[in-house]
Amino acid sequence: MGLAFDGTTAIVAVVALAVMPYVLIRKNCDWVSLGLTFGTGLLLVVLFAMDQNSLRWAGYFRFFLSAFPFLACGAVAFGYATRPRTALCAGLLALILQLPGAARAVALSAGPATARNFLEHYDSPILFPISSVVKEASKVGLLPENAVIIANQPDPEVTDRPRSPVVFDTSGKLHCECQATEPYILALFVRYANLNAPYADRAPRKDEIYAPPFRNDQLWRELRTVRSVCLARLVQTCSHVLERSEGGEVVTALGIR
Repeated sequence: MGLAFDGTTAIVAVVALAVMPYVLIRKNCDWVSLGLTFGTGLLLVVLFAMDQNSLRWAGYFRFFLSAFPFLACGAVAFGYATRPRTALCAGLLALILQLPGAARAVALSAGPATARNFLEHYDSPILFPISSVVKEASKVGLLPENAVIIANQPDPEVTDRPRSPVVFDTSGKLHCECQATEPYILALFVRYANLNAPYADRAPRKDEIYAPPFRNDQLWRELRTVRSVCLARLVQTCSHVLERSEGGEVVTALGIR
């Protein structure tokens, strides 16, 4: 649950639970609102008790969506159970405690693409700065409008995007040489970040709960192993090589003959 309630946000979560019995003992308690709040909480407990497949992802943000309207009922009930000034102070304090998490989310969104890799779990998108490097090449006149860029498929879930010049080789082959038949090539390397950061320098054990999927990790690790050789070959065979480095490592390299 630390994924969803980290830092000062945890204080808000604990206080929200503590407020429930406080509202319960009030004489003018809004039993309907409080009942909805308690009932929703119990349903979420039952959900995770029965759905063992989702138990490891209890802190996943989408599981909170159904609870938000009922949590709002609880907030309204608290507002009626206490004085307006007290409710206002509590709301402002909760907002202040939420600010660090909100600031971090904004910083991640505005930061490097790969800084959002594995932010929560391994069913999240794997991001690469492909658009920026392609736009740079087009801006300086290195890419014609009808150019087709051949790229390695760094993960089985990576697929072609509509109206994108990048075509992924589904065989997983890493293209590191500019040729007459392949004048435009793109080499992609997965950056281990956030939840995946502990495994950047070591392979995960099978008994580790939050370890990356073995087959995916095996492919990512193989790409990282040959990265320096691939980049050197690009420099040798391509007239232009545009790179993108994030977190101190090259994650994208576009070779143009």
